[in-house]
Amino acid sequence: METHKAARLAHLPWPGRDALQKATKGRFALQSQSVQMVVAAFLATIQTTRQLRHTHPQMKMKYPWRTKRFYPVKWPAQAVSKENGRVVLPTGKGRPSLVLPIALPNTVARAAWFGTMGLNCMCA
Repeated sequence: METHKAARLAHLPWPGRDALQKATKGRFALQSQSVQMVVAAFLATIQTTRQLRHTHPQMKMKYPWRTKRFYPVKWPAQAVSKENGRVVLPTGKGRPSLVLPIALPNTVARAAWFGTMGLNCMCA
């Protein structure tokens, strides 16, 4: 967010997906796909704000300007593993995985947790 805000305030070209992913690579203790999902959500917010500013100027929409203290992070379903009454979330190369002592049932709840959306978790 800081990269985009700095470019916006300096009237420089705004960074795109590739530039933001390059800037965030290795900075966070998360799996790369999770960071990419956050970047994609940020860019979607930028695009929506841009459209709303043009179509509904009376709303006075502002681009993201404040760093969030908490942000919902998603792990892709293929990265999450369930073993022995716990859920294991990878955090990237060379870092220990995040282990949650959650016993998930093997029925419908498993599909809800491990479906196409992956596992949702609030992280600081």
